[in-house]
Amino acid sequence: MGGEKRNEKHNLNQPRFIRRREEIMGLIIDNIANDLEDLGGHLECTVCHLEQPIGNIGVNLSTGWPKHCGYTMTWVTASQEALRSKT
Repeated sequence: MGGEKRNEKHNLNQPRFIRRREEIMGLIIDNIANDLEDLGGHLECTVCHLEQPIGNIGVNLSTGWPKHCGYTMTWVTASQEALRSKT
C-alpha cells in the first residue's frame, strides 16, 4: 500500500536500528490500513456535510485525517451509512 513511499524516505546515514524501526512501523500501518479498508465508507465534514472518498488509509494513519471547515473530517463506514439510510 503506502510502504513503498515510506521506504524511499529512509536515510542511509541513519543507524540500522532506526531504519529497521521505520520499516516495521510502515508494515504495521500498512497492515492496519488493509484491515480498515474492508470497512469501506467515506469521509464527511461535520460542519457542512461535504463527503469525499476515504482515500489512502495508510497515508491518513501516518499523516492525519483530512480537515475541512477547520475540523478533522469524520469517517463514516459502510455499516454506518446503511444505518443512516434506514432512519
